[in-house]
Amino acid sequence: MWADFDRYIEELKSKRSLIPEHIYDLATSVERHELSNPLSLHDSWLDAYTVREKRNPERPFECSAAIELRLLGQMHDRYMVINYIDVASHKFIGSQNDFNATDTFHGDILKHAIDVLGDGTFRHEMEFRSGSTLSIDFKDLEIKEEMI
Repeated sequence: MWADFDRYIEELKSKRSLIPEHIYDLATSVERHELSNPLSLHDSWLDAYTVREKRNPERPFECSAAIELRLLGQMHDRYMVINYIDVASHKFIGSQNDFNATDTFHGDILKHAIDVLGDGTFRHEMEFRSGSTLSIDFKDLEIKEEMI
């Protein structure tokens, strides 16, 4: 776990009533943060980061943004696919993994955290070994696993 993990969990507990169950589970589940757990995002690698603008052809000016984040799990036995729905903002600052660039460009995920922004919007932030950072503001998400 990361240094302030306990404080992070306590902060989310204080906002529990504002967070849907499935988002709270991803944010607070020890299994999604710990070392040596196949469900953990920690030590997983970026496989794909796909941004889409969903449009209705009949009303093309009414669109919403969505992001699909596909991660190769730390034990390389599954892909974890997170679909962010109604994305309000996103920022990905990528840099090459100096530790082992031939292994993975961005490096593995060191830390991820979800916060409540208000008005039903949440932020998922990730830090990678290379120093890359990913931040996605969203209204909802779905997570699924694809076994290899």
